[in-house]
Amino acid sequence: MHQDFPSVKKRSSMRPSALRTHRSTFRSHARTLQIECLEQRTLLSTSGPLITQQGNTGNQNGLYIDVAATVASQLVFSTQPGNAAAGASLTPAVQVAVEDANGNVVTSDNSSVTVALGTNPGNGTLGGTLTMPAVDGVATFGNLSIDKVGTGYTLTAADAGLPGVSATSGGFNVDAAVTGVSSPTASGTYGTGTAIPITVTFSESVTVTGTPQLALNAGSDAVATYTSGSGTSTLTFTYTVAAGQNSFNLDYVSTTALQLNGGQIQDATGNAAVLTLPATGTDGLAAKNVVVNTTVPTVTAVSSPQASGPYGTGRQIPITVTFSEPVTVMWTPQLVLNAGSDAVAKYTSGSGTSTLTFTYTVAAGQQSSDLNYTSATALELNGGSIRDAAGDAAILTLPTVGANSLTANAIVVDTTVQTNVLWQNQSTGLVGVWTIQNAQNAGWTQLGQVDPTQWKSVGVGDFNGTGAADVLWQNQATGLVGAWIIENNTNTGWVSFGSAGPLSWKVVGVGDFNDDGTTDILWQNQSTGLVGAWIIKNNTNTGWVSFGSADPLSWKVASVGDFNSDGTADVLWQNQSTGLVGAWIIKNAVNTGWVNFGSADPLSWKVAGVGDFNGDGTADILWQNQSTGLVGVWLIQNSQNAGWTQLGQADPLSWKVAGVGYFNGTGAADILWQNQSTGLVGVWLIQNVQNAGWTQFGQADPTTWQILATPWQQGGSSSATV
Repeated sequence: MHQDFPSVKKRSSMRPSALRTHRSTFRSHARTLQIECLEQRTLLSTSGPLITQQGNTGNQNGLYIDVAATVASQLVFSTQPGNAAAGASLTPAVQVAVEDANGNVVTSDNSSVTVALGTNPGNGTLGGTLTMPAVDGVATFGNLSIDKVGTGYTLTAADAGLPGVSATSGGFNVDAAVTGVSSPTASGTYGTGTAIPITVTFSESVTVTGTPQLALNAGSDAVATYTSGSGTSTLTFTYTVAAGQNSFNLDYVSTTALQLNGGQIQDATGNAAVLTLPATGTDGLAAKNVVVNTTVPTVTAVSSPQASGPYGTGRQIPITVTFSEPVTVMWTPQLVLNAGSDAVAKYTSGSGTSTLTFTYTVAAGQQSSDLNYTSATALELNGGSIRDAAGDAAILTLPTVGANSLTANAIVVDTTVQTNVLWQNQSTGLVGVWTIQNAQNAGWTQLGQVDPTQWKSVGVGDFNGTGAADVLWQNQATGLVGAWIIENNTNTGWVSFGSAGPLSWKVVGVGDFNDDGTTDILWQNQSTGLVGAWIIKNNTNTGWVSFGSADPLSWKVASVGDFNSDGTADVLWQNQSTGLVGAWIIKNAVNTGWVNFGSADPLSWKVAGVGDFNGDGTADILWQNQSTGLVGVWLIQNSQNAGWTQLGQADPLSWKVAGVGYFNGTGAADILWQNQSTGLVGVWLIQNVQNAGWTQFGQADPTTWQILATPWQQGGSSSATV
């Protein structure tokens, strides 16, 4: 029968402030007494019976007890180590309590407790902080780990303050664990069908059954399937990229991405391996920067930086094809154009970017009123390839012709433009043109009249990009420079470009020095030799660029022409003493350097003009011997003199080369002649760098009428015509 004890009072010779409260249970027969006592590490002295009854039987007013403080006598693992992965911290944290003989925690104990491996089935090493001070009688070990797998590990505990006293934990297992994830695949971009191996490394050798999988971040169905490595510590999983899967940086989806998929991964003892992976983004796989890209590149636009306007034989027109992503090009794909059966733009640059540049060189006989590609299938690989970084072949379908195509540029290809013959009457100043069609004089058109004592024609060129040659004038008194703008053989009016002192500055040529489709004006200072150009755009002088200096007493600008087929006019020079001939190569209105073509005796040989005599898009140099009348040409290819070709002979006292131009639409330059005695005018037609014969245009009194210029004679655009 349970009987409650009377109230209990505690008594001790120690001061309460120096003691800790401790709850203990005493048993006496069938009755239980629960009391609170004051504990002290040392035994308190007491006298008399342990329990004394005070008061009379009629008035039990208390029970007074003298209690001896508890004494530390044993160690106990109050929190046992649990199963863990090799190398991972044992969780929850292991705790060792300091207790007295009755199993009570000695809360006043703050001694140091040390743990060590007891049973060591895997020959492992215990890591972490192995000695910890007791706090309120309990030592806590929060970072213990064992590096080897094994079944039945135990820990032991010892306290330096309790010699000969130790404790042993319950048994626990250390299982194989993942220590890293990586891939031997090099950093880069990979596409559909690519097999990417991924390695999962464990702390110990493991055995695999079935086909575990690793879920990846390239899409809902992106998994790497186990392929090899059972019996070792490194397992290989293989991921085959499927269509529609993409990842900017391939990684597994989470720390639980390694899935057994009905199989097993066990260590040598048969325990299941711990499958927890390192945090995503911190592992070796993420560090590989493997990109999965199965999005196929497509063409988004086709355009050209070339200015709108007409372009003739030899002109180079860049065309850009823009893709939805960067692509890599092999060999020479081409774009079929609507300028003729052989009109194609060849790939020239841009591999590794999203914009490819194709270059179209206009050939003789090609025509287009509005340059464009022929159809949506006009982009051809031509034996090459266009692929993205993942290796996916680009879809070559082009936008519908007219939508995001070349039509916005209004580029005209016209190689049948024929040069007309511009005349001025030296007495009356009357100016007009013989229109030439198919090497025949189709008639006279008057353009206007100027005072021949004041105004001098200094060139012919296309100053507004319409394809028609305009007539450039300079006032010999004031230095004012401007042009008659010609359209359809009609003088539409005057534009002024500026003034330059006629005694110091001389117009020495015209040409397109910045490849914008408009003719610019070349100047040389007759005192200092400074050479530069007025850059003209849309009938406006946009400013001056300097090309350099040359001694005007020794060097003479012989002509202007494109000697490297880049669409930009270059400056041809001849040394009047040595006969050395060469050119300043101009690009984007900048003198990029000198090329040497050879030498010719300046007393005998005279540069009679420049023109493309073989239809390759490069200006060649026409010569006439002033003594024998022999006429021939230096053929220029890639800024090099490719050799001499003789074209014929004419009496130099009677016949004068009046110009070079295109008179029959073959794409090869012809030679215009005027007899200085009779005034007879005609042309040598040139085909395949051979003199194909003479065609007469007419006759004009040479003492009154003067042929002013042809576009090639003055270095203008080959497509311009007066």
